[in-house]
Amino acid sequence: MKVRIFPPPLGIYEVIKKQMSREIKFRAWDQKRKEWAMHPNDMESMFGFSSLRKGGFSWMQYTGLKDKNGKEIYEWDIVNRYEKNTYNPEPTVMRVYWNENSCGWSVKDIHLNMHMSDMCILEVIGNVWENPDLLTPNPTKKDETTK
Repeated sequence: MKVRIFPPPLGIYEVIKKQMSREIKFRAWDQKRKEWAMHPNDMESMFGFSSLRKGGFSWMQYTGLKDKNGKEIYEWDIVNRYEKNTYNPEPTVMRVYWNENSCGWSVKDIHLNMHMSDMCILEVIGNVWENPDLLTPNPTKKDETTK
């Protein structure tokens, strides 16, 4: 019996090449001092890289994606998510995280959990360490369902 191996769909090599060539970067938040211990462009920070391995730091990985303004998107960033091809101009505030079930970067809020894709436009507005209040529901905003 002959087994025929079909070639992968056109464009798959370009997708794999793009994913494999992304920059691997991290940044670190010092939980005790409540400040950045290491920025992506400052690998030789004033705290020293070896001290960051001791614990007490929250690490965030660069997703390889940039927002609509060209800002790098990191894990634990808070973003405004705008739908493409929709009549609703209002953004949804969401948090960036690594989804282990789908092995990819996703965004979520209290109602939705979705992949970061070309179907949306993202804008970094903060992160969970410096701006946790961005993730809390706004009590002054009227809920459309209660009218």
